[in-house]
Amino acid sequence: MGIACSLTGSAMVKEGDALPSSVLQKVGPTTFPEHVNIADYCRGRRVVLAGCPGAFGNVCSNVQVQGFLSRQDDLQAKGVSEVVVFSVNDGVVMTAWAREQGIAGTIVRFMADLEGSFTRSLGLVLEDEETRKKYGRGRCKRCALIVQEGIVQRINIASYSDDPLGERHPQMACVEKVLSDLEALSDSFMSTREPLSPKLVGTKGFYGNGNGMLLNRALLRHNGRPTSPLSSISSRSGSPINSARPLLTSGAGNVPGSPMSTMSSRGSPTYGTSRSGTPKSDPPTPTRRNRALPAQQ
Repeated sequence: MGIACSLTGSAMVKEGDALPSSVLQKVGPTTFPEHVNIADYCRGRRVVLAGCPGAFGNVCSNVQVQGFLSRQDDLQAKGVSEVVVFSVNDGVVMTAWAREQGIAGTIVRFMADLEGSFTRSLGLVLEDEETRKKYGRGRCKRCALIVQEGIVQRINIASYSDDPLGERHPQMACVEKVLSDLEALSDSFMSTREPLSPKLVGTKGFYGNGNGMLLNRALLRHNGRPTSPLSSISSRSGSPINSARPLLTSGAGNVPGSPMSTMSSRGSPTYGTSRSGTPKSDPPTPTRRNRALPAQQ
């Protein structure tokens, strides 16, 4: 049985628009308030914005916020870096609410829309008489926005003609609806993500003297087998040596095929090729007869 309700009004910002530039106050249970431009804050990543009519509300706290907290692993798996819960309240109230909700160490952030400027720029101001009596003027409709690379991809509003606060039917602004929308957006978003690329970073110490070392672990593997860091980067010049050699294991010694079979500790050739360019034969494998016996005591 469907819900026979209609949205009150429509959002000024439409899907596909850039997120409006507005300053919010970022708060936390253990951090000092910080003023941030929400458009800059969301640029270059995927963020969910959850608008609430007021702090400490039963549905806001126990359904909306706790829903995002309980599913944060699923949200991160779909590329969400943060969930920003905002409301038209001051920073003191939002800080106390953040502490009560236990958001420390999670992907959920609380922000105060001090004067309601961000709410107005979205076109999501509650104007009904019921809200004015309960919360006052200028409150935000219950909503959830998916912002991707600074662009609004989804706007879900839980505000109806017979339920303007979305307290009886908050589903449109809750985590399950957001996850469903993220599923449809994930393929396009993930395909635009740049793969991790190796970085040559200048560093001193630990196999480096300022010439740099490769930090990407992918470069320390060859054909699915681990290789030694020294087999890719020289400890002195930074030039590649024996990049396809397998990692030396304990007790390997000068085994043909290991890095030590072609490079001695001083860099001179041992097996392989002589100084004159003529090939050298591998030394004979020791047997029981020609193996040196330990000196008698």
